[in-house]
Amino acid sequence: EIYQCDWSSDVCSSDLAMDEYRNGNAESAIEKFKMVEKDYSYTEWAPRSLLMTAYIYYAANRCTDTLILLERYVKFYPSHPERVYVEYLKGVCYFEEVSEFSKDQEKTLKAMDQFKLLIKNYPESEYAYDAKYKMDLLNDLLAGKEMYVARYYMNNKKWAAAINRLKIIIDKYQNTIYVEEALYRLVEIYHKLGLEEDASKVAAILGYNFNSSEWYKKSYLLVSTNQIALPKKD
Repeated sequence: EIYQCDWSSDVCSSDLAMDEYRNGNAESAIEKFKMVEKDYSYTEWAPRSLLMTAYIYYAANRCTDTLILLERYVKFYPSHPERVYVEYLKGVCYFEEVSEFSKDQEKTLKAMDQFKLLIKNYPESEYAYDAKYKMDLLNDLLAGKEMYVARYYMNNKKWAAAINRLKIIIDKYQNTIYVEEALYRLVEIYHKLGLEEDASKVAAILGYNFNSSEWYKKSYLLVSTNQIALPKKD
């Protein structure tokens, strides 16, 4: 979301900076906002100019520069009313830099921690709802990473390692799109290892929670060869 504040004032430099920004002259606007922050360091215009500079960097996909300025903002203006937006924008910067699930998830974890902090400290803010939505997407990403690794272990017949990864999905990411597949993959591994009782138990859990799922139907085909009855949910 774009950062907005009331710039109507007698501070001509801030007016010029906003004019430059509105006219698409980002670099010129940044320089002018920096001047406002410096020349009016003990006024309300200093934190506003700093935050506006950070937003311009963000709009230009310069998240590293954005985060540096946001950290400075937190250091110098920890109690400012716009602090909630600062915390939100920090999370968004990390969020927009997350990589696909086959790669390192450092930024994903940082985004999760940042949004958790925002929701904890500002639960009633207008940004908390969007933070929760983005956290759901990040949980899917983290669960996808675990599934990616679990499949790798399965392809290499490293069953114990695969089981550990699948259990992480089931324990930590129950509300993600990967939990059904994780349950099925456990059934599949237990079946391959001849652990039919364990396979049936997991298939029963899958059937109880997702009885219309294609993953459940596949798991039933595996365990039904041993004539084990599985409960079905209405």
